[in-house]
Amino acid sequence: MGLLELNSESCELRLTATTPILETAATPSGISNATVTVQQGDQSVQLENVFEGTYIDRLQKLEYLAGKDYTLTLDASGFPVSRAVCTIPAKPQILQPQQAETVNAHSTLKVKWQAADSIAAGYIISVNGVSNTFTTTLFTTGTEIDIFPFLFAPPNVYILQVTAAESHYFRYVQLDELDDPHLNVSHAVGVFGAVAWAQVLVKAE
Repeated sequence: MGLLELNSESCELRLTATTPILETAATPSGISNATVTVQQGDQSVQLENVFEGTYIDRLQKLEYLAGKDYTLTLDASGFPVSRAVCTIPAKPQILQPQQAETVNAHSTLKVKWQAADSIAAGYIISVNGVSNTFTTTLFTTGTEIDIFPFLFAPPNVYILQVTAAESHYFRYVQLDELDDPHLNVSHAVGVFGAVAWAQVLVKAE
């Protein structure tokens, strides 16, 4: 799984070797000797292995631009060269509620936002309590949603995040154990995707 994140200008990828189907199942082992590069236009950046097959753009050399295509290349000894392409979406703009707006606790929370481009295939909407354990995550392809789980949210300050996800990552995060895997990395079982998000703090009373 590899993910480009526009807001934090970060790229992280987890690379593991799976167990052949006729062998005893085991925990996938990280591949630490691969050459992992991400290219956009004339810029090519090699990711650094920081822990047992986890590769990151540690020095943030890669330029993260909305609307641009990024090509991932994986080259590890004993495996075919694998490639994948994704496009970073632009950040959405949250229209409702506004930053620091007071909303009703134990009530449905209505959220509206504006898409900045057509790259996002869908949106991941999350609400997390700052000083309580309330959390909820919903998915939609529209630009507004009623968050019914907020009926169980007590008075508190909450972080509302609207994440725009390109098609590969949006399909990936919605998979469950019974779904066929969604793959976009050649010669590998995996997904390479991108997101961009917007956040506001709201106070529920």
